[in-house]
Parts: sequence; C-alpha cells; structure tokens
Amino acid sequence: MKKNSILLKCFFTILASMAFLSTIEAQNATATTNLNVILADVVNIEIADANVNLNFTTAANYRDGVSVTKPAHLKVSSNRKYQVSVKAASGQLTGPASSTIPVNTIKVEATGTLPSDIDASATVGKNLSATDQVIIKRNVPAVQDTYDIKYTASGGNDYVGKASGTYTTVLTYTIAGS
Repeated sequence: MKKNSILLKCFFTILASMAFLSTIEAQNATATTNLNVILADVVNIEIADANVNLNFTTAANYRDGVSVTKPAHLKVSSNRKYQVSVKAASGQLTGPASSTIPVNTIKVEATGTLPSDIDASATVGKNLSATDQVIIKRNVPAVQDTYDIKYTASGGNDYVGKASGTYTTVLTYTIAGS
C-alpha cells in the first residue's frame, strides 16, 4: 500500500507540474513597433573625364570635322524617370587673341548600348548652345546608368582661318528627375 501511495503522490505531483507548466506556456504578451521606410529623391550625375579634346591636325579634319567618343562618360542615378541636358557656358568657344568658334558647330549625343526604355528622339545629336539641350530621356528610374558621349565638331569655314591653339568653353550637364 505504501508503494501505491508513493506512486499516487508522484503521479499527482507530475500532473500538477504539467498543469502549472501549461499555464505558464499559455500566457502571452505582445508589443508593437512602427516600421518606417523613408524615401528621399536621389538624383545624381558624375562625369568620368573632365576634359574633352577635339584635335584638328589634318586638312581632312578641317574639311570634314572630327569626333571623339568618351566611353562611360556620364554616370547617372535617379529614383524617378529622368532627363539629362547639356549646355555651354556661352555661345562661343574662346581661343587665342580673342578668336572664337561658335559652340553650335559641335554636337553632343549619347551613344553605345542604350537602355531599351530610353526616348530615342532625345539621343539624336544636339548642337551645343548656351541653353539646355536634352540628350538623354529615360522613362524609368535607374541607379548608376552609364552613357558613352560622342562629341562631334563640324569643321568647315567656322574652323578655317583661326589662330592655332586651344578654344575652350565649359559644359554643364544637368540631370532632372520627373
């Protein structure tokens, strides 16, 4: 009988412990937090090479013009669709002895492998001007797109008869998200 009594006590002790443990497990507590995702407009443009040289060294250059393509010349990022424009600081390239060459004799265009969703009408070569000329128009956002940029000087009468030397203007590229 004593054995049964001990077994019964053990059984009830185990049963009571299980009931207590299930009560502990059944108790729940909750807490909440606010998760905020904050998006800021990101619009960025970088130029890979700050100097572009169009060299006229032969009679054919003066007659036919010259061009140079700068690979991966522009790197742009925008979290919205965007357009890139370029403008010259003035309407003239200024050279030695105050000689000038009109900037509109130079075309700028995005070339190479372009994204399929780019507005093709914007990538047609644009003559430089002192006002913004859109050369890239992308209809979707993108991060770190790179563009080859081709510079073409027409040659001809605007280049013949000028003092030899370097003719300069500053180009400003602008990216605008929309």
